[in-house]
Amino acid sequence: MADRTLAELRNRVLGRLKVLAAGEVANAADTAFVEATIADVNEKLRDKQICFWEDSGYPPAIFQDLAWYVACHCADEYMEEGEASSFRSKNEERSLAELRRLTASTERTDMPTRADFF
Repeated sequence: MADRTLAELRNRVLGRLKVLAAGEVANAADTAFVEATIADVNEKLRDKQICFWEDSGYPPAIFQDLAWYVACHCADEYMEEGEASSFRSKNEERSLAELRRLTASTERTDMPTRADFF
């Protein structure tokens, strides 16, 4: 499956925040704000060694969780303080944990490993 686009991610984030309904198009101010937030979030995730994707294309496997995580970073702009706090507490840690799990570079094993020293 092909990568998802920046526009798709932006619209999904705005949908999560209940700013856009299905099929609606974001206005210029929402587009600029959310796309800037996406770029900032990608940089933060790169610092945490989670983000391996380009800013213009998003792997389908991480798309939904990334949309939730970005929406948490946009919540203050579109929600009242209490509602935004509740939204973040429900979604931020879960979506970040899932992004970490999906982008982990090491496979998990049930067997212990032994190092050989020469």
